[in-house]
Amino acid sequence: TALSLETLKELGHASRSRRITMALDNDAAGQSAVKKACEVLFPKLLAAQIDVHVACLPEGLKDPSDLITSATSEEEALKSFRTVMATAKPWTEWYGDQVGKTLDPQNPTSFSRCTDLITSMMALVSAPTDRTHLAYQFAKVLGMNNVNRQMQLERDLLTQADLKFNKEERHKRSRGDSFPARETHARSLPQSLPPIQQKDMSAYSKGWQESR
Repeated sequence: TALSLETLKELGHASRSRRITMALDNDAAGQSAVKKACEVLFPKLLAAQIDVHVACLPEGLKDPSDLITSATSEEEALKSFRTVMATAKPWTEWYGDQVGKTLDPQNPTSFSRCTDLITSMMALVSAPTDRTHLAYQFAKVLGMNNVNRQMQLERDLLTQADLKFNKEERHKRSRGDSFPARETHARSLPQSLPPIQQKDMSAYSKGWQESR
């Protein structure tokens, strides 16, 4: 399944809501294509303010067209289609689920591989605020419902993604490539945090200092 950034941008700009819902084949090849798009293409759409969701087909259906052909009536087909579209997940949530399935929290190599994939993907995002948002979302996946661990991971993911982003910007500069004005993160703790972070900020700060 071939996807290009240009095609996705055209689709997003053609949509009044600037939302794209991906519904690829439910087999290994289709799911692999979506996963690859999450790692390479979708992060680059954030700057264009294009929202991407991933539709999950019901178990047993291989192709989106099966929603239509397996229905006994036009009304049933339409209902099935609307249900799949309504339950489509934001691409970050879908990708987080895929990463979570392969993560062995007791295996350092598995954990390192997952964080490397995530931070490499985050490094494709040019806006620091978007990288912050992604760090928060993926820290929840890797944190395994441990609030203090989530906070530590959020900062670590953001730091590693920033390092990779700035390294690539330096490479562009050395090659003479054009690149956007450099945007850097303020390294101080954010002033406005979700309630879950405000509650445990003291524990987070202590854990962060001890880890250093």
